[in-house]
Amino acid sequence: MILGSISLFLNSSTLLTKAEDLNSKAMASPISEKELKASENQKNNSNSGKLLGVERFPANIDENLNVRVLLNDAVYKVYIQQGNKQEIRYDYKTFTAKFKDNTVEFGSDAAFFEVILEAFGADALKYNLKKTNKVQIKKKGSALEVILKLPLEEYLSVVVGSEIPSSWPTEALKAQAVTARTYLLNQLEFSADSDYDVASSVADQRFNGTEKISERSVSAVKSTKNQVIIDKYGLLARVFYSSSHGGFISAPEFTWKLAAKHYLISKSAYPEDGPFNSWQRKFSDDELNDLVGISFFDIEEILPVASDYLLISKDAKKTKLLIGEELRHKLSLPSSSFTPHKDGDKWIFAGRGFGHGIGMSQYGAKAMANNASDYAEIIGFYYPQTRIISL
Repeated sequence: MILGSISLFLNSSTLLTKAEDLNSKAMASPISEKELKASENQKNNSNSGKLLGVERFPANIDENLNVRVLLNDAVYKVYIQQGNKQEIRYDYKTFTAKFKDNTVEFGSDAAFFEVILEAFGADALKYNLKKTNKVQIKKKGSALEVILKLPLEEYLSVVVGSEIPSSWPTEALKAQAVTARTYLLNQLEFSADSDYDVASSVADQRFNGTEKISERSVSAVKSTKNQVIIDKYGLLARVFYSSSHGGFISAPEFTWKLAAKHYLISKSAYPEDGPFNSWQRKFSDDELNDLVGISFFDIEEILPVASDYLLISKDAKKTKLLIGEELRHKLSLPSSSFTPHKDGDKWIFAGRGFGHGIGMSQYGAKAMANNASDYAEIIGFYYPQTRIISL
């Protein structure tokens, strides 16, 4: 984790004194004296004394803080060029560039460089970078690990522009900015011993290059500067979000078998007008068996069991239990909110939404913003009993 040269340890009383409560409307629950006392007890009884998910925090979270972004984890060639002139070529056999500790530092006055990554089994990925960005290249087996270092607020401006269209309502962009900042700061706790802090894919948050930065994404980040989401105990919230919930919000204990959170709950979603409100996918017997990856297991029936699915073989002697999210990924379904049934020689999966369905829905945030909700109300709806604070 790269936290810069200035760090400040904040205990819970410091945080809550400094906090600026932006969720003053009814959807966001205030923290009571009882909850404040519980927060103090939690801190005093903790061996680590952690606050906000990390032990140390910079005085201003956007100052001296760089984010390490893994651009792709299966690269075998990297080209870094300025305009039509190739400046750097690097692959796992050839070194034709000047590196300092395997880090490319751009010294030109040109505004942008283009980084082209060629990955195993994938089309070339392109990123436009500023001259102030740094790219670190490491050999990982037969592939390369390409990591971009950039300031936190610049990273967030790219994420906001990559995750949702910059043409969406301002309040939806601001809700995305605050949620993305909160998600990132949570990830920093776990990245201290890693080469990178976050991946550029949906494994973390989409980061599609600085060409995704727009005036509106920059404005959303700047207008919410230093703002994060905390839970009712004053701890940094473990926020998740996805594209579309399709009518229902899920919870991590059902979808991923993770610990329950009071602000990540199952309930009816805000009405959305998205492209994945309903969808359907069809599979033959052979396709289903191959994709699920169970050898000699001809699936006869799929029964829902809570948020899991029990797969029963044709001879009824073999069964396999899969959680919905696992089955979703094996079949490349849009979401884990689906109902399977057999129709003749085809398996039909009918579902709603796009993504894991936990926390904020981006299309739901858009709908709420279009209906005059501000970003604090949006966050209050999707993360109940939380507050937005400024560090």
